[in-house]
Amino acid sequence: MNIRAHATATANRPAQRGPRALRKRSRLMDMARPVDMATPPRLHAHGDLSLWPMFAQLCPSYAARVSRRQWMSAVSRLKVFALVIVLGAATGWTSSCGIGAAGSPVCTPAAGKLPGEGGPRLATSDGFAAHAEPALAVDPHHPRSLLGAAQFARPGSFIRVPGTFFSADGGRTWHDNGPLPLPPGYAEGDDVSAAFAGGTGLVAAEIYPASGRGGGVYVWRTRDAGRRFSAPVPAFLVRHGGANTDHPSLAVATGPDGRPVITVAWAQGDSLLFSRSTDGAQTFSPARVISAPRDQHPDLAVAAPGPGQAVSVAYAAQSANGGTVVKVATSGNAGQTFGAPVTVPGAPAAAGPQSYEVSLIAAGADPRHGTLYVAFAQQAGQGGSLRVVVTHSTATGGWTAPAEVHPVAADPGSSQFQPALTVTPAGQAYVTYFVASSGRVAPLLTEVGGQARTQTLGAPFDSGCGLTAGVKTIPWLGDYQALTSSAGHLYAAWNDGGTGTLQILVRAVDTGR
Repeated sequence: MNIRAHATATANRPAQRGPRALRKRSRLMDMARPVDMATPPRLHAHGDLSLWPMFAQLCPSYAARVSRRQWMSAVSRLKVFALVIVLGAATGWTSSCGIGAAGSPVCTPAAGKLPGEGGPRLATSDGFAAHAEPALAVDPHHPRSLLGAAQFARPGSFIRVPGTFFSADGGRTWHDNGPLPLPPGYAEGDDVSAAFAGGTGLVAAEIYPASGRGGGVYVWRTRDAGRRFSAPVPAFLVRHGGANTDHPSLAVATGPDGRPVITVAWAQGDSLLFSRSTDGAQTFSPARVISAPRDQHPDLAVAAPGPGQAVSVAYAAQSANGGTVVKVATSGNAGQTFGAPVTVPGAPAAAGPQSYEVSLIAAGADPRHGTLYVAFAQQAGQGGSLRVVVTHSTATGGWTAPAEVHPVAADPGSSQFQPALTVTPAGQAYVTYFVASSGRVAPLLTEVGGQARTQTLGAPFDSGCGLTAGVKTIPWLGDYQALTSSAGHLYAAWNDGGTGTLQILVRAVDTGR
């Protein structure tokens, strides 16, 4: 996928920002899209206010972003509807108006209730319109204590804010905390990450003020397993006129004195940045660049700790031929210094045949020996469909060839996307991912290597039940999901549309080792 067009556009974009959903979202999908129709077109000349109620009813999400004054300045009623129809046909952006190119997505909630004992559990239950892109962490000192975070979409505006949920009984029951506290003047945020440092739970996210100026990467702390959170501490602040941050990722390494070192990596402009805290996330070091000088548009950082003082950051960058490559930068001293990034074999794909098949990268390290695993989707199936592959580092400093985690010969037209990866304390790697087939999406779990056992984590849900307003691809099922582990257990989290709206489900799996 060619990412040059998107990167050039965002580099020249002014710092003024509206809702986060209407600004740049630096994903592989964004990199492939030279046209951004998230922001409604400006309308000019004279219009007719008498049609405003019908327009607002026909296109509620569009009308929410077009004022009556803009309507009055439209050239004519015909031009307004022509704009909606033509632009919608070209981009799918007007699906919420019911007149998109492929028609409005139709959501059919799954029949029945959530599975009972042993099945997935509902982690979010509140008045928000949707929840997406979860992060999940387990307290290593109290393995039944789980901390989750996600984007919470506000009703009506669909502006997203970071929120949390937690479990104190190993995922049997969950408590929805709602949104995290934001600094004064801040109004929105997304791209969450979660971790534990000792007994302190951590959540990182990028957040933005209502004025649209500034923003940055912030970290929240909880000392009571997720029940209450401190005011956020900035790990990085965007200077006036600076580029947006994107996709912060937390990892906790061990310092030379045995104390936890909290690290966070993220992208801004043409650099992948890194910061660390040695005082429990009360302060963070000045950001420094860890991507290679010749990297073009590095983004989508995934930090993976261990063992000991090691911390690795996997990220995507544009290759010399205009495609996308995955690189890894590794530190052996808890983030004080990094070696030169190395390129991982394989070619990650931006998306599959369907608009919701957007896919990022995932990474995890063996806590015993340091073997690093990287997972991503690549085009390998029929009609451009996706297959999730995994590669890992070797003792000689190389990497294995990417291998499919779960070949699906029986359904060659299906797509696998949005992998999440964890490596257990025993050194076994697991990957979760979505499988889309005939408009249905199901979450799967596969053991990497060995017997390569695969199981379905939850019931398939209708792809039309994704978010259909305030986002650039409709329906939107998020860009990534979550997977973490403790001794003998896996915990998978994903945004699921089975209830008719996106909610976060979590499934606990006993690995028996």
